Amino acid sequence: MTFKSKGNRIITRLTGRFIFYEQLTVWSSDFEKRGELQLCNNNVDTREKILESARKVFSINGYHDTSMSAIAEKAGVGKGTLYWHFDSKDELFDEMLDIQGKKIIEQVHIICSQDKSPDIILQEFIKSSIEVMDSKKPIARMILNNENYLKIEVKNKLLEIFRGVVVELEEVIKRGIKNGFFRDEPPTDITVAILGAIHSIKTYKFISKNEKPVVELKEFIYKFILEGIEKKEVSED
Repeated sequence: MTFKSKGNRIITRLTGRFIFYEQLTVWSSDFEKRGELQLCNNNVDTREKILESARKVFSINGYHDTSMSAIAEKAGVGKGTLYWHFDSKDELFDEMLDIQGKKIIEQVHIICSQDKSPDIILQEFIKSSIEVMDSKKPIARMILNNENYLKIEVKNKLLEIFRGVVVELEEVIKRGIKNGFFRDEPPTDITVAILGAIHSIKTYKFISKNEKPVVELKEFIYKFILEGIEKKEVSED
């Protein structure tokens, strides 16, 4: 065998090994990325599981009487895992509120931005508000019953959610005034009065365990908001 042919064989072997090691590096990197992705997905799943478990425990025990140990037990994770995701009960509760708040604002925006007449949108807003409160009844009752225990940061978060709802609904009221559906009064005052009426009736519904159907309650609130309690004179034909 000539020196040239031996050289070609060595080059071929080296090239083959280089390609093999290069491919092995790619595979290794790919497996590592998949592992990181799987770990990331597991972390997300665990975090969501903790948040859902915390919501249930908070709803049953209230904010003040809920412990991190109870949340960890409900979620089926160790306290170390729980504290790896959340430093404290306050942080956990704050994120839970943040998630729920964003969902509420998103839902309100979808309703209020519809291409429908303002009076129809207002009816749908009232109905949706009652349905949301019904579906979140345990956590809503927990907030109402434990308001004195909530820290200022949590109260500010609730106020932020309320302001977001006011902004969305106020635009509907403005359009309603402009198009002659509603009386020409300050839009912000009308908006806050509407939200106050809805909140008060829903709160009473919780306290009294009133099981009046959502549709019936929606009709009452809508009629009450538009007509008030003034007695109408019946015209005689």
